[in-house]
Amino acid sequence: MKRVFLVLCAIVLAITSCSNEDSNDSIITDKDVMYISNSGGSDTIKVQNHRHVWLISDAEVHFNDSTYWVSPIQNEVSPHQFEMDGKWFKVVIPHDNTSLIVATITENALASSDRWYIKVNISAGGESDKYILVKSKEKDK
Repeated sequence: MKRVFLVLCAIVLAITSCSNEDSNDSIITDKDVMYISNSGGSDTIKVQNHRHVWLISDAEVHFNDSTYWVSPIQNEVSPHQFEMDGKWFKVVIPHDNTSLIVATITENALASSDRWYIKVNISAGGESDKYILVKSKEKDK
């Protein structure tokens, strides 16, 4: 009887530890939204539980009353370093720190009245994908 109880406890422990490992696969960041002024600048998000992330799928760009998509570009340094270049914005995972996501808005590229946000998807492999938003600091008009 004691052995059956120990075996059951071992099975329960194995099941609960597996589910905890699965939850640790989700990407944890220091914030989920980057805010940048229409007049230009940069903001950064730090991934806290993975050393390497990359951009996946197209960025969903909402600009005034239009929506368009920008595809990630593979960096020449490594197959898992990507950037998205949308002319007036850029989202980059630097090759020297692959746990950072840096978004930049080009100075003087936008009017102060432009309304926009960018939705990007990052991955650390497997099922651990996460959406991040880049938004204007200006108030919605």
